[in-house]
Amino acid sequence: MSTANTGENIVVDTIELGDVRITRVVEWHSPIAPAAVVFPSSTEQMWRSNQDWLAPHFWDPETTFFKAYTQTWVLRSGGRTILVDTGVGNDKERPYMRVWSHLDTDFLSRLAAAGVEPEDVDIVVNTHVHADHVGWNTRLVDREWVPTFPSAKYLIARADFEFWNPVNGYPKRGSLGGISGALGNQNMFLQFMEPECEACLSEDEPAAARQRRRFLERAADTNALVLPAHLPGPGGALVRREGSAFAIEHWAPFSPVA
Repeated sequence: MSTANTGENIVVDTIELGDVRITRVVEWHSPIAPAAVVFPSSTEQMWRSNQDWLAPHFWDPETTFFKAYTQTWVLRSGGRTILVDTGVGNDKERPYMRVWSHLDTDFLSRLAAAGVEPEDVDIVVNTHVHADHVGWNTRLVDREWVPTFPSAKYLIARADFEFWNPVNGYPKRGSLGGISGALGNQNMFLQFMEPECEACLSEDEPAAARQRRRFLERAADTNALVLPAHLPGPGGALVRREGSAFAIEHWAPFSPVA
């Protein structure tokens, strides 16, 4: 992986796609849980047979813990600055995931190292409304929650907005104590190969599997670069069909910041 290092010792990873610059800003990373806990329908054989690409970036074969990032993708094109997802956030109560509760990270410094101040952001896209994708939408200032990106327009899928809107009495269910979203399932790790392998995070598991398969089919057929929300590792993935499943063709590496 080719990276750049700022004067603050913060690494900035970028990929150029035409006239769009995509920068990864990592908020938090750690081994997070045994794979079988989060992917209860997976088998040890699934993980072992994919060990050649899962280890060491995504999965530790000795502990069986998988590794995850919470991160933001910064898109810059045509003079606009767009953030895709905003991580967990500082000072937030996360009782269902103790490692995320009351974080105190240097995320805003990392964002600044990527050349973005909060006032610069034009649009925030929340792909779904899990707590680890919307956390920096707000920050605590003088004991009050205020918008982190005061000039931005925030875009949220209507289905997720209506599902989580307190006036609609959303159901507090799902493993991890309510972290599950309505339609916001994403590809993680083994699901590149096995899109029907369900994580414990979906309200509608059959619909989530269908959505993942449609997404991977489109990515494979159009040669689209896949930049998943939680994956660490060397860059973006290009996928190919392999029978009824999929495989990673190769990784598009990050490049140094100019």
